[in-house]
This record gives sequence, structure tokens and C-alpha cells, in this order.
Amino acid sequence: MKELMVLILYERDCGGETKATEEIIKRIVYDDRVNIKVYARKPLLKNDFFGFLSWLIISIIGWVLIIFKNRKTDWIYTTTYTSGVAAAILKFFIGSKLCFHYHGSRIPHRNNRKKGIHRLSQKISHKVVSDLHRFFLKRSELIMVPSFFSKNYLVNEFYSLEINKKIAVIPNGINLTRFASGNKEIKNNLRHILRVKNNTKVILSIGRLNSLKNIHILIKAGIIFKLKKLNILIMIAYPKLVREEEFKYKKYLLKLVKQLKLQKNILWVEDEKNIPRLYQLSDIVISLSAQENLPLIMLESLVTKTLFASVPAGGVNSILEKVDQRLILEFDNEIILAERITRLLKLPGKEKNFIVKRGYSIAKQFTWNKSANLILQKMLNF
Repeated sequence: MKELMVLILYERDCGGETKATEEIIKRIVYDDRVNIKVYARKPLLKNDFFGFLSWLIISIIGWVLIIFKNRKTDWIYTTTYTSGVAAAILKFFIGSKLCFHYHGSRIPHRNNRKKGIHRLSQKISHKVVSDLHRFFLKRSELIMVPSFFSKNYLVNEFYSLEINKKIAVIPNGINLTRFASGNKEIKNNLRHILRVKNNTKVILSIGRLNSLKNIHILIKAGIIFKLKKLNILIMIAYPKLVREEEFKYKKYLLKLVKQLKLQKNILWVEDEKNIPRLYQLSDIVISLSAQENLPLIMLESLVTKTLFASVPAGGVNSILEKVDQRLILEFDNEIILAERITRLLKLPGKEKNFIVKRGYSIAKQFTWNKSANLILQKMLNF
């Protein structure tokens, strides 16, 4: 059987997207059916219009040079639209097939709250990136998505391209060796290291600091916990800040915490290496991001037997509905959110154990080995 040549292109420091890509690479690099080459570039770091435009041009040119250098390849597998555009430009000259693995929308929003030149630049950015997506998606042989929600989004967003038949649902996975539940002794030891009292309930928010994650809403709910004199700590864990927007958002969050006088109720943890431990010492993980597809933090929480609750988003509902409907957070304000979280934290022991065991039994079915094998099968059988 002929060895398949695959060129893998992705961006560093993109949270779950980067983590998913690197986990898949680890699984296929030793597969005898393929020979891979991997390249990664820096993501967009500045949000101003000219910073975005210069990054866009430099990024596409950079990918064009990389692809042309490695033009003797059967498939170009990419997770970023700039390399997708570069591949679409060159594919008719080099004869490679294009596979785009979609993990989330990179199309800038039309921010109507902005005025004047800022509003105009936002609309231009939205138009440019949307058109670039249409350009390379039309020329892609395969489009991979993590959930049926993602598939429906792309089909509706780019309905004129008729891409439905190109799309394959490839669920995200979980590293079952790295992520495991911890017993009470492990949990208490971890809390001792971070100076968290054993009788304190810990709410974990984990991921990149981004305004779309709505961490500020969770912080505002913290004032309700404080007023009710509940022994609750909100732990905000995040990777190293790299983007301009991340620094700005953290500055805003710190200011908000100070205004609400919640300094003693919030614990900041910048850590990428000890993520499994953060799940193990927490009582519940909360996600208020409305832009998720099949978030890794959901699978990681469930497989470590930690309660996970989220707003309805992407493929989250399809999983949490099978675990427990109460884990889907629908609320109109911070007061209702605080009440919903408090109820979950006060669940009786037997009821909580039943929920986390059910979540674990569902989450453990999602593995990176399965995901990587599905990707290769799609390419080999094309």
C-alpha cells in the first residue's frame, strides 16, 4: 500500500484548537500508512485593523512558501483559514488535496457598538475573512468538524457553496492516561499546595482569557456568593497570555474584582502543565462561552469525574443532556446564575456521584486515537 504524504499546518497558542491538533499529530506520526510533515506559525496577536491586515498578508505569504517548499504531498491538512487560502491558491499547481479541520469560527464579528472608523474597519475585516473562507472552502475536498452543531453552522453560513457532502464529523478526544479522577487524599493535598481550605467549594473557570468566554459574568455572580456568605472560591486558570486582547481582558477582570471587593474570593492560576490537577481539586467547572463546539474542557472535566456545567453552546447540549439536564445553564442575570451553580454544589453525595459516573462513562468514549484514525480513514478512502 502506498504511503500517504500529509502536510499538517496549524497555529500555536490557540487553546483547544492547538491542543487538539497536537494530540492528533502524536497519534498519526507513528502510523505506517502516512508520512507527515508539520509546520506551525504564530496566531493573530493584535486586534487593530492594520495589525490584523499585515498579519493576514504575512501569514498567507508565509504559508504559500511553506506549501510550495513541500509541494510533493498528497494532502494538506490545516486548521487555520490563512493556510487554507494559501493551499487553495497553490493546489491546482501542485495537485494536492485540501482538508480543513474546523474547530471554531475565526470570522470577526460585526461589532455594531463601535462607531466611525472602528465600525468601518470591523465590517471590512468581517467581509474580507468571510470571502477568504468562501474561497478556500469551495476548493477543499474534505472539511472536518467536531460536532453536528458545527456542521449545521458551516452549511448555513456558507449555504451557497453546497459543502454539506464534504463535511465529516470528527469528535474531539481525551487523553485518558493524563486525565483521571483523584481521590479525596489527592484532592486535599492539591488544595494544601494552593492554600485552599478543604471545606471550601471551588468553582473552576479554565481556558484562554477572552471576552467571549464571559468570565466577567461568573465574577459578578461571585458577589452573590459573598453576600450569602457561602464558602465558595472562584479559580480562574489560564495559559500564558500572548494576545493583546487577552492582556486587555485580564486588566478589565482585575479591575472588576477590585471594584466588587472580591480579591479574597478569586484565585488566579497561570498554568498549562498541571491542568488535570486543577480539575481534581475543583468541585465544579463552569463554562459561559457561547462559542464552543465540542469543548475539550467538558470532556476533561467529565473524565476526571468533576461536575461540568455550561451555557447551551455547540455540541455541549448533546452531551450534557445525556448526563443531567441541570448542567445546562440558562439564566437572565448573575443572580439566577449564582442560584443555579449553588444548587449544583449542594447536590447530595449519592446524586452527585451518579451524575459524575454517568458523565465519565460518556466522556471516556471520546479518545484521540479514535479521532486520528477517523481522519486518516477519510483521507485514505477519498
